[in-house]
Amino acid sequence: MNKIEFSKDDVEENLGSSFYKYSKIDSGVDCRNCSECESCKQKKEKRLQDKLQGEVYFSSPLDFNDILDSQLESNYNNNDIDTNRFRLKLRELFYKEIEETGINLIDEYIRNFDEIKNGNKEIIKNLRKKQLENTGILCFTDNNTNATMWGYYADNTGICIEYDTRNLVFDIVTDLVSKMSPDLTNLLIEKKYNESDRDISTKPKRTQFAKEIFCDKTEVSKSIKNNKVLLDRTVEERVFFVQNVYTKRLWGRKVQYCSSSELNQIKSSLFDNKTELKVTGKYFTKNEFWQHENEYRFILSLGGRKVIKLREKTIKSITFGYNTEIKVINSIKEIVNKTQFGNSIKFKKINIENNNLIAKELN
Repeated sequence: MNKIEFSKDDVEENLGSSFYKYSKIDSGVDCRNCSECESCKQKKEKRLQDKLQGEVYFSSPLDFNDILDSQLESNYNNNDIDTNRFRLKLRELFYKEIEETGINLIDEYIRNFDEIKNGNKEIIKNLRKKQLENTGILCFTDNNTNATMWGYYADNTGICIEYDTRNLVFDIVTDLVSKMSPDLTNLLIEKKYNESDRDISTKPKRTQFAKEIFCDKTEVSKSIKNNKVLLDRTVEERVFFVQNVYTKRLWGRKVQYCSSSELNQIKSSLFDNKTELKVTGKYFTKNEFWQHENEYRFILSLGGRKVIKLREKTIKSITFGYNTEIKVINSIKEIVNKTQFGNSIKFKKINIENNNLIAKELN
C-alpha cells in the first residue's frame, strides 16, 4: 500500500462540474415506538424540505454509521508546537464551551503539555475526541446513475440532488463565516486571517484557487453580512478572511479505500507538523467494504455538526429513482418551485436501457 497522505497545497482533487447526494424520501423512524406519529411525520417532512430548499449538513465523524470511519488512533508526534501555538489550538478546539460557560477550559491542558508531548494516551484520546466533535464531514458521489447508491441510500424511490461544485465551495465557506461567533472570528483575525496571501509561501495553489472562487467582493460581502466583527473591517479584509478560511479550513478529496490491515498501518498525528509538506489522509480513508460509494468528501476543520445554506443555482438538478411514484414527483416539484431554486432546477428520472441506469430529463 502506498502511504496515505496528501500535499498541504492540494486544491480540490478532480473537481468536476457537479457532485451528487442520494436521499430517501422517507428519512426513517424518529422515535423508538413508531414511524407514523405526528412528530415523526413533521420531522421527516422538514428534513426533506430543508434539502430541497438548499441546505446541506456537515456531520461529525462521531455520528457516522461506520463507527470506524475517521476513528484512526492519533499520536502526539509533533515537536514543532510551542506553548503559544498549543494554546491557540486549544482555543479553537474549546471556543464553543468557553463562549457558553465563560470558563477557561484550556489551562489544565497547558499544565499537562509536557505529558502530552511525552505521549499520555488518555489526554491525547480526549483531545482527539474533541477534534472529531469539531470536524465536519460532507459526503458526495460523482454521478446520479450508481445502482448500488440508489438501492442503499434511496431505495430506488428517493432522489439524487446535483450540486454545482464551485458554487458549493463558495457557499460552504461564506455560510460558515457568516455564522461564525465573534470570539472565533477575533481569534482568527489574531492569527492574521484578514491579511492578503497569508499562506502564499506554503500553499500557493490553494491561495490562488481561493482567489478564483472568492473573487467577487460584492458577493462575498453580501454572503457574510451577518458576521458583525467583519462588518467593521474593510471589504478587502473580509475577502481575505474568507479566502484564508478556505485555504486553511476546507479540504475536498476522493476517499481512498483500504483493507483493515492497511488502515491499521496508518499513523496520524494529533496536530499536523507545520514544517512537513504532506499530511496523513486520516479523514479520507475508509474500509474497502464501502468502495461502491465512489465517495468524495469535504472536511471542515472548524465545522462539527453544521447546516450550510446554499445560494440560488447551487442546486442544478433533482433526479428521481426508477420506482419513485408520480404523486411524489409532483409533490417535490411543487415544493421546489416555491423556493429560490425553482426556475433553475432541472428534473430527471432514472430509466433502464440495455441493463444500465440512465437519467432522463422530465418535461
